[in-house]
Order: sequence, then structure tokens, then C-alpha cells
Amino acid sequence: MSVVFQCTKIQILARMVAVVALCGLASQAHAQGTILGTGTDSLIGGDLTDPENDGLPDEDTNYNAIFSGNDEPAFGGGESAFNVFDNLLGGGNDKWCCGVSGGFPEEGLWVQAEINAGPHYLTAFTVSSANDVPNRDPTEWKIQGSNDGTTFTDIFSYTGDALWTERLQTILFRAGIDYEVPAEAYSTFRFVAFDSVNNPDGAYHQIGEIEFLGQTDPFLPGDFNSDGAIDLADFEILKSSFNESFSFSEGHSNGDATLDGIVNLQDFVRFRELFGAAGAPAAAVPEPSTWILAALGLLALTVCRKREVN
Repeated sequence: MSVVFQCTKIQILARMVAVVALCGLASQAHAQGTILGTGTDSLIGGDLTDPENDGLPDEDTNYNAIFSGNDEPAFGGGESAFNVFDNLLGGGNDKWCCGVSGGFPEEGLWVQAEINAGPHYLTAFTVSSANDVPNRDPTEWKIQGSNDGTTFTDIFSYTGDALWTERLQTILFRAGIDYEVPAEAYSTFRFVAFDSVNNPDGAYHQIGEIEFLGQTDPFLPGDFNSDGAIDLADFEILKSSFNESFSFSEGHSNGDATLDGIVNLQDFVRFRELFGAAGAPAAAVPEPSTWILAALGLLALTVCRKREVN
């Protein structure tokens, strides 16, 4: 028995064009994040506040963090602040809706989580819209970190139109892509909002869910084997995982440079950027043509059909 690989010229040509386009345009970092979907199933889960996903939605039980906030700091019993950590998207007790007539306080409306496991580098976070009127979505907000609960450092800041295009929509933001890689690990992470379309006519603020994701070791995008360097050993990991899907917590260690859940051509482009930016000698960085050929070689294996011949 032998195996014959069959590919059409159109398939190969189309993918060659895609690779060249990707290598020419590269990955564009922006502050808009990545839409994951809508509803509870769009949440990543396993975040720092509840790694086991067993927190009770209507009470502060089984969570791995100490929660606090400056407006309706509670679970259940209404549209309270801690509902943003309950692993659910919906109305009522599944969201935080607040703000009496008069406008945002000077310090903003905030809710925070002090992580039981101690300081972490924030590698990503998600924010989800709630179920009702879009004019309550925040238009100016921040993600901040602290190690004393008093002094907070901005990790991510946003000002503009509300980001969400649908109700109960989850948007992912990634370190090194949507915001600068944090240089410090923090034990407390805070979401704070300063404005919305409805402001000051309340209720004028709502959020469906917030997920904080991170690690205890310094995060270096592209360092898939966590040895402190972005080198050819990491490139081999990327190649070996090509066209495979991973959970968010497993993705980076398996070559998912873009942290989008799958190792594909975009990860080759992103890794090329990271490799050069890591200060590697120019001679050690593969030339663009080498990257294109490597990507095409792997791509050919995935688009060709295997036909068994007796």
C-alpha cells in the first residue's frame, strides 16, 4: 500500500498569496481586542478569580479571590458588582448595572479582585457587554494593577465609542498585542469606568463579565518554552504545533503567538516580529523568504489530500 498526496494548483497558489500578504502586512496591534462570541459559552473560563470554575453565582463561595467595589459590592440580590466574576452572561444577577442620577464619581465606578495566589503578570483579560441598552456600556475605562490595594498602575486604558457590537458579547485583550506586556506582577486587578453614553442619566453603567488571566512568571511573548529567550527552539515548537488548536492557558506554550486558540500562518508572522524584537543577532533571524517557504511547506501538508492506493 502506498500513499499519494494530491493538491490542486489553485489551492497552493491561493495559500501562497495569503502567506505573502500576511508576511507583508504583519499582525497589527490595536486596542480593539478580539471578539470571542456571545453568551456564557464565549467566556474563556479558568481565570485567576475562579480557576476551577466552581464559584457559586449568587454568593461569595469557592472563588480564589477577595472582591471589593465602590458600588453595590455583592453577589446576587440584584445587579451587583461581583456578578462580573460569576462565570455567567445574562440579565439580572448575571451582570453589574449601576449608577444613580448625577454622574460618575471622581474615582470612577470600580470593582476589583485580590488574587489569593498572589502576584501575577496579566497576560490577557476579557470584558463582556451586558444584556440591555448599549448606552449604558462604558466609553472610558481602565484595567489597573496593585500590590497594596491603594496605589494602582494602569495596564490598559480605553476612551472612545463603546466597543461591543452585540449584547452579551465577549472581547479578549492580549498582552503584547492589544496592550503593552506588563513589566510587573500584581496581586490585585481592578476594572474602573469613568464615562458612558447615558452619563449622567442613570442607571448609566453596565458590564456583563470580566476575566483576568495571567501567570506568576514574567511573560515574554514568543518564548514558548519559557527559557527567557525567543530563539529557534521556540520556532521548532511553533512548527510542531502547526494547524492545532489549544485552550487559552495552553496556547502560548504550544506556539500560539497570537493567543487566538490555533497555531496557523498568523503565528509565523507574529513570531517573526517577536524574534527580531528580542535582540537576536541579525544572522540568526530567518530571512522573510525562509519563513514563507517554511510556512508553505507546512501548509502544503494540511491542504493536500492523502489517498491510499492498494
